[in-house]
Amino acid sequence: MNNLMVIDGIEVRRDVHGRYCLNDLHRAAGGEQKYRPKYWLDNKQTRELIEQLFTEGGIPSSEQNQSVRFFQGGSDTRSLVRAPVNTIRGGAEQGTYVCKELVFAYAMWISPSFHLKVIRTFDRIAGTPEIPAGTQIQRDDQVTFTTLQTVKASGGLLRVPVIADVAGTAGNTDDGTALRLGTPITGIPSTGYADTLTGGADTEEPETWRARVMERYYWIPQGGADPDYVIWAKEIAGITRAWTFRHYKGTGTVGVMVATSNPVNPAPGDDLVKAVRDHILPLAPVAGGGLFVFAATEKSIPVTVALAKDTPEIRTAIIAELNALMLRDGAPSGKIYVSRISEAISLATGEVAHQLRVPAADVVLGKTELPVLGNITWATYTGENG
Repeated sequence: MNNLMVIDGIEVRRDVHGRYCLNDLHRAAGGEQKYRPKYWLDNKQTRELIEQLFTEGGIPSSEQNQSVRFFQGGSDTRSLVRAPVNTIRGGAEQGTYVCKELVFAYAMWISPSFHLKVIRTFDRIAGTPEIPAGTQIQRDDQVTFTTLQTVKASGGLLRVPVIADVAGTAGNTDDGTALRLGTPITGIPSTGYADTLTGGADTEEPETWRARVMERYYWIPQGGADPDYVIWAKEIAGITRAWTFRHYKGTGTVGVMVATSNPVNPAPGDDLVKAVRDHILPLAPVAGGGLFVFAATEKSIPVTVALAKDTPEIRTAIIAELNALMLRDGAPSGKIYVSRISEAISLATGEVAHQLRVPAADVVLGKTELPVLGNITWATYTGENG
């Protein structure tokens, strides 16, 4: 979790990269209309300061305009980590977030007394608050985590290792997801953000486990042939698919791409990839430096469909069928055919008729890509083809 400031009872949120929310600072200062962050950001001196921070952050001038879009609603993320300003639009964490230097500048613009209050708040939180081991933290969907050790804040941040209280992939959490303390802790605001919460794997279905074991039983190792690497990779629980790439990084090197049977997130986490590599190393004839194990790249395929009969139950069934299609038909360098997408939609329970608008053409996969279902747009059925 990332530590937040509290000024006069107002929590000042932080984004996943540690910037502070100007909207919360505005509230902490009294919320007067004339001190709204928008007016300060439009100030010529403020813009000059932001440009200086871009330059000091090592962001090339060719990227500065793209990065400036972060507080204008842009979506380019190449310089997001170093950008001094970031705007989050929509959702519970919406607001304008700025680096510490801009926090001080904004506070001084409001008043010297508020500036002093902000400085003292920073001094107070720098290294003193701590989260004890065994503290429960909760995601908004009620999935809980427990801290593994007692950690104190350092440099205005507090990062604590946690373990999910549920088994499997349910505990894997996207970076930036809000996590909230189950019980208040003095000096620690209630909300933090996930950072690299991965590594959970679901228990294999009996048939998947049986197929994997039988494949290994009947396969005769051939001293490092391509199928050997596939078998070795799949000996690690959670890995159900693997592919071998000869001369992946030059002559004599071998690449092994691995994936799970999770249709939504087939790419395994770093811990599982490392487990595969550690398992293969003593078995493979190639030296350690010549073995590259990596997760498949997920290629998102957005779908736009119009339903003649549209209910929440039918939509849920369609999503399930499309996820099954991605798992069933997905293979590196393969294709996801439009006709197969339409067929999967037709298989959904309750579906009467539909019009598939997107994709309009077969989707070609790269040599290291596996398909996943992207955003679904539910369009209006016209009663006509197309």
